[in-house]
Amino acid sequence: MDQLPAELWIYICSLACTDGGPTGRSLSLVSRRFNELSKPYTLQCLALTTPKQVRLLGDILERPGSQGGVKSLFISCPDLSQDGDDDDGDYVDVGSDSKTESTSSSDSEEKSPEGEGMDVGGDTDDGEGGDYLPLYLEERAKIAQEPTETAAHGSEGSSPMSTDESHLAQLSQLDEVIRKKDENAIDNLLRLLKLVSDTLLILSVHWTSMESYLIEEMIPSLPNLQELCIYRAFTGEDEVEPQTEEPAPLLFPSLKRLHFGGYADERPGSFSQYLSGLAPSLTELRCSIFDLPELENGAENRLPPTVSRIIFEMSTLSQYNAEIMPSEGAMASLVSGGDGTASPIKLEFPGLERPYGMGEWERQWLSRADGGCGCW
Repeated sequence: MDQLPAELWIYICSLACTDGGPTGRSLSLVSRRFNELSKPYTLQCLALTTPKQVRLLGDILERPGSQGGVKSLFISCPDLSQDGDDDDGDYVDVGSDSKTESTSSSDSEEKSPEGEGMDVGGDTDDGEGGDYLPLYLEERAKIAQEPTETAAHGSEGSSPMSTDESHLAQLSQLDEVIRKKDENAIDNLLRLLKLVSDTLLILSVHWTSMESYLIEEMIPSLPNLQELCIYRAFTGEDEVEPQTEEPAPLLFPSLKRLHFGGYADERPGSFSQYLSGLAPSLTELRCSIFDLPELENGAENRLPPTVSRIIFEMSTLSQYNAEIMPSEGAMASLVSGGDGTASPIKLEFPGLERPYGMGEWERQWLSRADGGCGCW
C-alpha cells in the first residue's frame, strides 16, 4: 500500500464495489486507511431484499455527513403476508467512519434459501412455479373454516356475535395488518429513492404488495436514471390494476432502458403516450408481449419514435404465440404504427417457460451493475 498512489487504490475500489454490497463492506473493515479510500464507493452498488433494509439504508443516508453515492440499486419486497416480521437483521451496523449497513445477494441467499418465498401466482423466488397460495390467503381460509365459540357469544355487556361475523372480523383485522405493513414499506421506498435520486443510474425493483400502486406512488422523479427494471405484483383478492385519468408523469427524463413486468398502470391515451410522458428519451424496451393489450386492437403509433429496440418475451408454453406474432415483419409494422415513417425497430422474441422470479430479477441486475448484459 505504501508503494502505490492513493488514486490507484481508489480506482480499484470503484471497480470492486459492484457486487451488491459485500465487497464495499469488507474493504471498509480492512484498515482505517482502506476504510478511507473505499468510503466513496461503499454504497455504490447495493442489494436490499427486505423492507427493513430499505428503511435502515434511508436512515443512514439521512445522517449528517453521509457519504451516499448510490449508483446501482436492487430493491425487493417479498409478500409481507408470508412473514410475521420483516426484521431479519441482515445488517452490519454503520459507525460514523466505518462499515456499511448494506446487504448482499449472497448474504440474503444464506439466510433465505431460494424457493422459500413465493411470488404471486405460485412463483418461487427463483422463478420456478408452485402450487401454493400466499400465506395470508391460507390464513384467511383457515379462519373461515374454524369455529370460534367464545367469539360467537360476544364479550360481556355486548350483543352476541355470530360465528360468521367473528370470522369476518378476524379476516378484516388480518388484512388491515398486512395493508399497514405495505404502506410503511412503500413510504420507506419513496424516502430512500428521493435520497439517492441525484446519483442513481441503475434501478431494479421486484415488489409484491397487497394492493396495486401507480408507478408515481412507488417511485419519485429520478432525473439521472439510465436503466429501470420494475416488476410489480399484488396479492389482494379483490384488487384490480391501478387506474387513473391522469397522464403519465415525467419521472425518468434520462431513462434509456426499461424492463417491466407484472401489472401496468391503466391511463388515458395509448401506450406510446404513456411511455413518452414517463421516459421521453427511451431507446430500449423489454416486456412480455401479453402486457401490451394495444397490440391486439390496431391502434397507431405504438411506441415513441426514440425506441429503436424492443424485446418481447414470449411464453414457450403458450398456444397463442402464432396468433399474436404472425411474423417479425408484421410485428415491426404494428409497433411502429404501420405508416412507414417511423425509424426501423429491432425486434427480439426470447422464449421463457415462466415469468421471472425475484432471484432471476436480482441476478440480471447484478450482471448489469458489474458491466454485463443482464436482461439486455
